[in-house]
Amino acid sequence: MKKTARLFPLLILGFVFLLSACGGDSNESSSKGKSKSRKTKMIKSKGGFAEIVVIMDPRKKNAPLGEALKDIFSKNIPALSPPESWFKLLTVPPSKLSGSLKRHHNIIFITSLDNNTTEGRYLKGYFTKKSIEMIKNDPKKFMLRRRDVYAEGQRIMYLFGNTEEQLIENIRAKKDILLNYFHDREQQRITEKLYGISEQAKLSKYVEKVVKLKMRIPAGFGLAKKEKNFVWLRKRGNPSQKLADISLIITSRPYTSAKVFEEANILAWRDTLGKHFVNDPEREGSYVTTQKVFDPILEAKQITIDKKFAVEYRGFWKLANGSRGGPFLSYAFVDEAQKRVFYIEGFIYAPGMRKKKAIFRTEAILRTFERLK
Repeated sequence: MKKTARLFPLLILGFVFLLSACGGDSNESSSKGKSKSRKTKMIKSKGGFAEIVVIMDPRKKNAPLGEALKDIFSKNIPALSPPESWFKLLTVPPSKLSGSLKRHHNIIFITSLDNNTTEGRYLKGYFTKKSIEMIKNDPKKFMLRRRDVYAEGQRIMYLFGNTEEQLIENIRAKKDILLNYFHDREQQRITEKLYGISEQAKLSKYVEKVVKLKMRIPAGFGLAKKEKNFVWLRKRGNPSQKLADISLIITSRPYTSAKVFEEANILAWRDTLGKHFVNDPEREGSYVTTQKVFDPILEAKQITIDKKFAVEYRGFWKLANGSRGGPFLSYAFVDEAQKRVFYIEGFIYAPGMRKKKAIFRTEAILRTFERLK
């Protein structure tokens, strides 16, 4: 029975390797041979939020190979308190992979050819002789990304190398690619769920009219404040249901130079917006500013959205009187056609709660923005 159970993944990997020749950075693709009728019959993938099943030799879990994976997927998300990791890793021996685990949303297969333990040999049984020769002949090729292998909506990554040392080196060199592969898919799932229920088309159109930027607004958000080239949207939280209070701000101003993306200039712009627009004029010091006790104040990262340059910022906000605070996530980017720089942000208030789901949802909403054509 074990031999039969292993035949299907072995054939898949053999076919995959023949198609892509072990391309290290090759684009993911599903098997083109699948007919539409077969695809519709596939069982949908399932699994916990931000969770990855890792198929590896359990002896390697707390060894350098396992630690290299943890350094990527289990590291803390910037600007969250209490700290929370990007993903929860569930380590499963290859001999135990069956049933519902095969249908998990996210799976990583990882091994090196020099692992000759029982589980290591079991993992190598997933590779054809030809694919093993390909791995031996090109040490730079260490990764394959595939989707819908065992279930619809699934993302699978195969990580391999001649030696464990070589594999660890490649993993660390491409850590952002590995993390983004699963994080981007998690964002897609959240987006599908957020807008699959309902979407506020009228409010989205109103936002577009005011700030000249498209953004999809899900259910629950209302207009908190509107000024020229500025909107503040808010979805009030519910502490009894452990639901965070989420605010979105969208604004722009004329673009003059790339210096606008520098930390000091973003902080000045953000704090000005908070003092003038994101406030409660009836309460002294009740306006949003940036928490500056941390070093760095902002975690900034250059990214690409819609094939164009943007900068992502993560940090902590607070009310000037110190009565409230929490994490925020924002993006700054230029609309060349309008010659304006846009700043969009989501900030969260969720005292005593875990905030990872809320920040993931906020990111999913912000990333629906589109420049006007």
